[in-house]
Parts: sequence; C-alpha cells; structure tokens
Amino acid sequence: MKTLNFKKGFTLIEIMIVTAIIALISVTIGVSFSVVSSRYLETQTQKLAGDLSWVRAMARATRHDYLINFDVDGDTTLDGSYTIFKIDPDGIEPDSIVGRKKIDVDGLVLQSAPGTTEFSFNHVSGGLNSAIADPLVIELWRRGARANITIRSLTGHISWERL
Repeated sequence: MKTLNFKKGFTLIEIMIVTAIIALISVTIGVSFSVVSSRYLETQTQKLAGDLSWVRAMARATRHDYLINFDVDGDTTLDGSYTIFKIDPDGIEPDSIVGRKKIDVDGLVLQSAPGTTEFSFNHVSGGLNSAIADPLVIELWRRGARANITIRSLTGHISWERL
C-alpha cells in the first residue's frame, strides 16, 4: 500500500501573492481617504462661498448692509462658526441676527485682515464695507487639504479655489 505524504504550510509564492494583495488594498484605502478629505473641504468651501454670495445679494436687494462675524477659537484661528447680521441704519440690533452657520473645517483665517473677525457687505455697491485690503482672502483647511475664498473689496465678487 502506498501512503501519500502531504506537506504542511504555505509556499513562498502563496505568501508573496497574499502580501501583494494586502498591500494593494492598503494603498487603495489610503488614497481614497485623502480624496474624501479634499472633496469634503471643497463642499465646505462651496457652502461658505454660497452663504457669502447670498449675503451680498441680500444687501443689494434689501438696501441694508449685512455683517458676517466669525467666532474665534484661540488667537487668530477661526473655528468655522459665523453669524450673519442685518445692519439697520440705527446699527446692529439684538433681533437683527439673520442666521448662525457652521462649516466643518480644522481652521479658517482671514488672511488679508489679521486680527479681524468680521466684515460687512455694502448695500450700494455690493462690495465690502471695511478697511480690509483688496482682496479679502479667507483660507480654510481640513486634514492637510487647503482652499481659499477671495472677495474683491470694491465689487464684492466672490471666487474660490482648492490649493
């Protein structure tokens, strides 16, 4: 009678193939996470740019100035929370809050205006009502991805770009 002798264990080729498959899956997951983070920042940037465009349009349509005030988190970094106020000719009233908004970013800085946490849109020109250098650049970042929103002081034109 003949006995069969089976070897126990894996061959070197089998181990290399399994290792290559695991490495390929790891790389794919890592790349997809960085793409998701970049796209998420893009969505948050579009949300803020859309709100700014809406505020500019409201200033022109209602003939009132509107103020955007960002909440401060630390010395110069803004936390992504902001409040929109309608400015009456008599000034800002407690009931003049149009809305409180929040975007989910790691940080936000008004680059052209260090130390400034607010700016307003003029109802006559649609431009900015402050002594902020032209243009006002708002930098946003989240998990290594960066984006800028640019507002032209004289016209209020708003554009954004991913960096």
